[in-house]
Amino acid sequence: MTTKLLIAAVAFIGTFAQAQTVTFTDTHDDSTATNGTCQDYCSATSAPDPANPNRLVVGFGFGNQGSCTVGGFSANCWSDQAFHVGAGIPFLANTRSDRICTTITAVEGEQISRIVVGQFGGGTRGARGGSFSGSTTVHIDNTLFFLGNAFSVSTAQDLPPGYTRAEVCVATTISATNVNFVNGRRVIIGSAEARISSLTIAAETEPLPEPIPTEPAR
Repeated sequence: MTTKLLIAAVAFIGTFAQAQTVTFTDTHDDSTATNGTCQDYCSATSAPDPANPNRLVVGFGFGNQGSCTVGGFSANCWSDQAFHVGAGIPFLANTRSDRICTTITAVEGEQISRIVVGQFGGGTRGARGGSFSGSTTVHIDNTLFFLGNAFSVSTAQDLPPGYTRAEVCVATTISATNVNFVNGRRVIIGSAEARISSLTIAAETEPLPEPIPTEPAR
């Protein structure tokens, strides 16, 4: 095999391995941030991963200028627009919630065999106390298949044969508190902050089975 043919074969294999077999449509978020104007998940900046177009990389809002809008406008906010909470720290909300949904459709001749969701984040606690927490749910076509820690989601769900379209919704709430208990008394002296740093929604597919030929009626 010549060098040119070898390069062409490698390029073909790479293209085939990264072939897009699903599309993501109607990606939308429903911000329920406590201040009513700031956004966390961001449908406007969510897009398929160039390295794997079967995986949607969910975007986030950034700062008070906002790359996303709610209700058609972006307003200055007491908290920033990243999916970020804090307590005992200026300019952060202590509770944030948001939900993002997308519809995954397999291309002609393919079926969706598995949905894979990954979300990660974390936080810090002050030396004088404080804490943070978070929970996430994942639904496929309104059926719950995951409930757990918002900062470490790595879950997959196999779908029954013949599934060519599915709506996936991820809902997350995170919170932080600066409350500490000293000798059984509630004392507000601590600090904490946390954020969601990444969320991906992916689909795996396989070919639809060939229809079984039927004999013509006699």
